[in-house]
Amino acid sequence: MNKVNRLTAYLLGIDLIFITNAIIKGLLIGKIEIDFGEGSLITILSVLKLIIISIGCLWVYRIKSSNKFILGNIFQPGYSFWLILSLGFLFLALDDLLGIHEKVDYLIHSVLFNWHGFKENGFSDRIDDILVLMYLFIGIYFIIKSKREVSKFYLSKGYVIIGLYLTAFMVGLDIISNRSDLLNLILPYSLAKIFTKILLIIEESFKIFASTFFLSATYKCTIIAKNLK
Repeated sequence: MNKVNRLTAYLLGIDLIFITNAIIKGLLIGKIEIDFGEGSLITILSVLKLIIISIGCLWVYRIKSSNKFILGNIFQPGYSFWLILSLGFLFLALDDLLGIHEKVDYLIHSVLFNWHGFKENGFSDRIDDILVLMYLFIGIYFIIKSKREVSKFYLSKGYVIIGLYLTAFMVGLDIISNRSDLLNLILPYSLAKIFTKILLIIEESFKIFASTFFLSATYKCTIIAKNLK
């Protein structure tokens, strides 16, 4: 097993420990989803990994700049890619910690509620989920547009693809579990409420699993960047 796969296995092990601990704690107090919300240990773990990924992307930039933070390289495509990626993951960390997309959702709702006759519905209640979906689309578009630089790091492709799939599943589950209205279409109300909590746990689990694969991809990229020099 190479170093990157070993790191991935260790991180997934840590993820499982956190998830198991959160589930057991929730079962003991009769509220299984309590440690999967904002400000929980699961969120802190996710934020920590996103910050490390951001630093890792910055580290790749440093390696490509001959171990110097050369500002003159910022506007060169092969360099700016890593700076933008670093800032992107830093923003995701702040969003996860502070709930920026949820605050934007509240702001949009406050504007909408000022309109006469507006009533919250299943779509408007999922604006924050749609914003997260937009993050994913922007990230994929950015990677596709930067294919020349990305192609140099093709050996990290597997980790990135798994991370993107897990993120897509996470967003899908987030949209479904935001409220029980969709599940009510196929399940009795009481069962739909239970499944909403279960889906929330799976969603948050996918989130930290995704961050693990993105972190492994970043680590692989630092190794590749050194070999490219």
